[in-house]
Amino acid sequence: MKEYGTYSAACEQFATYLRHANAALLVRKVGGEIENYLLSDKNDEAMAISLAEALGARAKPCDIPGKIAGVTSLLSVDGDGIVGRSTLAGVDPAMASEMLSRTLNEGEEIIVFLTPMKRSNIRIWRKYADNMPGSTEHHSLKAATPLMLSAMACAKNPSRSRELISKVFTPLPGFDTAIRATTAKVGLQKIITLFGSLFILAGLTTAFFAYRSPDFTYLSKQFIGGIVCAVAALALLALFDHRSHRIVDTYVAGKMVVPSNHARFNFSKNSDRLVWPFTKTSVPMSAPVICGMFAPQSGATSGLTTTKERRVPPTLYEVSGPPVFTNDEGKIVRLDSSHLWGGVAAVGAAGTGKSVLIKSIFAWLVSQEQRRTIIGVETKPDGLIQYRNIVNAVNEKRSEPIPLGVIEIANPSGQWLDIFYRQGDNPIQRGEYITDILASTFGDGAIMGRSREVLSSVIGAALCFTDEDYAEYNTMRLDTGAVVLPAWTWFWRALALVGRFGDETGSTLYALLAKRAQEDPNENSLAAQGYNLLSIIWGPATTTSSRRSLVEAGRNKLDQLKDMAHFIAPENATYTWGDVINSHHKLIIGTGPTIDGRFQPYGKMTEWITAMIGLTLQSNIERNCFGWQQQNRRVTVMCDEFKYFAGYAPAAAKWWKDDGRSYGVEPIFATQYPDQLSQIGADVLTSFMSYQTFVSFRQDEESTANEVARKMARDGSQWSGADIATLEQFTCAVSTMSHGSVLPAFTAKTIDSCTNPSEFVEMVQ
Repeated sequence: MKEYGTYSAACEQFATYLRHANAALLVRKVGGEIENYLLSDKNDEAMAISLAEALGARAKPCDIPGKIAGVTSLLSVDGDGIVGRSTLAGVDPAMASEMLSRTLNEGEEIIVFLTPMKRSNIRIWRKYADNMPGSTEHHSLKAATPLMLSAMACAKNPSRSRELISKVFTPLPGFDTAIRATTAKVGLQKIITLFGSLFILAGLTTAFFAYRSPDFTYLSKQFIGGIVCAVAALALLALFDHRSHRIVDTYVAGKMVVPSNHARFNFSKNSDRLVWPFTKTSVPMSAPVICGMFAPQSGATSGLTTTKERRVPPTLYEVSGPPVFTNDEGKIVRLDSSHLWGGVAAVGAAGTGKSVLIKSIFAWLVSQEQRRTIIGVETKPDGLIQYRNIVNAVNEKRSEPIPLGVIEIANPSGQWLDIFYRQGDNPIQRGEYITDILASTFGDGAIMGRSREVLSSVIGAALCFTDEDYAEYNTMRLDTGAVVLPAWTWFWRALALVGRFGDETGSTLYALLAKRAQEDPNENSLAAQGYNLLSIIWGPATTTSSRRSLVEAGRNKLDQLKDMAHFIAPENATYTWGDVINSHHKLIIGTGPTIDGRFQPYGKMTEWITAMIGLTLQSNIERNCFGWQQQNRRVTVMCDEFKYFAGYAPAAAKWWKDDGRSYGVEPIFATQYPDQLSQIGADVLTSFMSYQTFVSFRQDEESTANEVARKMARDGSQWSGADIATLEQFTCAVSTMSHGSVLPAFTAKTIDSCTNPSEFVEMVQ
């Protein structure tokens, strides 16, 4: 709940709306949960939103709640209402709500009617309040809009409804009026009123004729007069009692009750005596006292703790960009496409909506007629299906279908992407590049020093072999006892050169390079360079035991990757990164199980391959896309697990947001556990959370929720960790920019683009 001063100011803002409309605040317990309603005689959304802002709640339109069955009791001033004046300083605004949640039982309700006090009555009330016991000015007179209040309670029996009035309002801080509860059974009251009126009429008629008739004695006339007076008194009492309960009749009839604003005439001859100046069912009040009763802050008794709604900035209803959210009324909310270069970062617990958000952005992107490369990395097989269904839905609307490439890394057959190929690299440079990527993939210093030197040497040397060397190797191995390699690719040759298939296989490959180097008169030939790289491992000066200790660490790393050798070093690659980027392909890479479930990466393979894809893609974008921003060309990169995609390379992880703009990069990433980004580098999480569009779904970890709240508050608005921790599924907090300016953070619901992609694409277009 807000600090009291801020809370009081927010409540006063709500009270200002009552100058133009009357309102009722209703709280009831149904199904074990507290429900809160704002009823108004005008359809004023601003009033509801201002009250929600004051209470730390979220307001949304709803049907008028039906009347709860039971007996209604009305709050009435007891005597002249003299109790005293109390200060609100230091009062916890949530206390009233907590008290009410503990007091209400199932099927009970409290309803409070509010209307502004007439200006003419403020002077009358001031005279009364200034003479009440106490040394402070009455809170209602400090308010910019003093209110008149009437209240009722409904329960299953009269004694309980009267008890509710006493238990709820008497201890309420600032309710400085003595009160009691009266119960009216409305139907019976109407009957009494009708017959009372008839009795008065009949009695007066009888008395008139009795006094006029000479047939009645004096005593008879006195007796008849006494009976008439008694009946008239009872009838008048019934009429007065019904009048005092007229607001019950009005409420039961489903109409808005307006508290009486009429001042009473003071019949007291003693001018020093305080006489209640208004009708007994109307109590002067200020908004901060009464609004706290209706705050949904009461924990378990309210069923759900809800996050207060922050309104969507109006500009996001009109900008051009992905339609990915809706407000509570179902109105579509867009992201400003001109700020996609600043990145979209999403965080949240599993199943809260991160992946759906990314798919919605993807659907809008593929429907646009632009020179845009789109590369998505998906860790789950159902995500691959969703990407494919979205493209199919888009193609139904197009005369020329958009081709979508889908690669499943676990499938040993199919089209392949050579992620390690870079145009212009020679084998030695490529070997060093691959080693750098592996070091960033494994992290934690797993590849460094001598291990890094060995891997760079064996991979570089393995790349120096040609396809023609395959036949020569098979001829030589018949004499040396070397094995048949699983495939003639650099990966299996490198694994052989670190001794995985025995010394005979490694030495045969070394001998083959030596033969090629001798045949080429160029001392700097690739074969000669590869041969020189291997001299520290396979040269005559290296013993078997020393070689084993030298290559052991590198061999272990390559061993862990051999199940994915078909992807890491494909025999017949269909694409390179350069082909994909420059041709503006739409490519989705699945790094998890295959769609048909036949193949599944083991252990941490999904994490490692995802990192390799991210690191190699970043390097190739730098080589191929410089100046794309000015050329209005884009390369959109999407991944739902940025903590994997970033690997263990802090500079590369930050590059997407910090340096990607000039290359036309639009980074769109999500991660479940933001704190894991700090393990990559101290400032990686800071960079990730500074994306121009930052979306947070529910956070289960307290420190992360607090960190996200600070991010949302960058525009000066108030957010707490509880606001983030209590977001509903598919509801998110959003901080974004439009037209070069930071917008106030808001809450919204994600649009489901996956269940019915055709419907979503229809909306997009």
